[in-house]
Amino acid sequence: MSGGGGFGRGSRERVAVLRTVAAALSVATLVLGLTAPPSALAARFSVELTPAQIELTLEPGTSSPQWVGVRNHAENPIDLTVLVRDFDLRADGSFEMLEPGHTTYSAGKWLDFPVATMRLAPDETRIIDYTIVVPEDAESGGHYAAIVFEGVPVETEGQEGTTGVQIVGQVVGQVLITIPGPITRNLVIESLAVPSVVFGAGADTATVRITNNGNVHLTPNGYVQTWGGLPSGSFDEAFGQFTLLPGASRDFQVKLQNVPWLGRMKAKTELQFGPRIGMFDHSVETSVDYYVLSWKVILLLSILLIGFDIALFREWRRRVALRKAAPTDETNKREPETQAGASPDTADEAAAQLARETAS
Repeated sequence: MSGGGGFGRGSRERVAVLRTVAAALSVATLVLGLTAPPSALAARFSVELTPAQIELTLEPGTSSPQWVGVRNHAENPIDLTVLVRDFDLRADGSFEMLEPGHTTYSAGKWLDFPVATMRLAPDETRIIDYTIVVPEDAESGGHYAAIVFEGVPVETEGQEGTTGVQIVGQVVGQVLITIPGPITRNLVIESLAVPSVVFGAGADTATVRITNNGNVHLTPNGYVQTWGGLPSGSFDEAFGQFTLLPGASRDFQVKLQNVPWLGRMKAKTELQFGPRIGMFDHSVETSVDYYVLSWKVILLLSILLIGFDIALFREWRRRVALRKAAPTDETNKREPETQAGASPDTADEAAAQLARETAS
């Protein structure tokens, strides 16, 4: 939701329509259980904000009336604490809540929010009006605040009469403000990392790191795509649209799928962004090459090598057997030669003996 003038008070009948939109925009509810089972916690905390995110362009020295709808979908009443905070987004996309004025792009002190606590009956919706007041000296660029609705911790009774504290959850509404002036929108793909050799065993991932080097938030949308190899394979996975604050980085890990057996592959990532949510007039991209040696190929080669080793061993055994048999054959060949050669020697000796006897 965006616009130069933001959300006015308007007719509150719009809440019913905006609930449908909020289903897609709502920040995921955090539910942490310390003593109660998950089903009990889910029943205790199911809060929806409408709108969950607003995007405004405001001039310095102006004010803008806004509203937020809070609905309790649970079957039980719930007590909520309401906090206005600055926020940052970590590289994994999670929120870091900060005291107002903590960051250079703070807008937490700009929100005049009249409610600190509230109690909602089951299925009750409450509309809260508040005002954004922009200082005269507000710097151009992006400024951000969060409206945090936290469930009040409740003591619960566990097994054997023990008690504990149950943190029932929180839901966050984002306020994204742009002050006109010198605006820099600069999205950089810091890296696209893929293993130099992918084995296709299901654990290989592509990691993308993206940084906003501008002075205003961006809401890019992007994807990772791979193709190539033998047999030819391709794969793509979208990041989905996300918010990236100035100076912040975001990491995405994509598990590679549809990996071919063998060959050279190319991985590419592209991100589109623009001046507001859902508008894309710029894009950045990068690509890297890598190779695939599937475990299937390795298994096949291993089987072939084992078969080759068995064949070599059998040939070696055959040759050893032949060498052992060779001396016996030579002996058999020499024996006839010796017997045949004995006759001339014996005849000569007999003739010499006969000559001596005759001479006598």
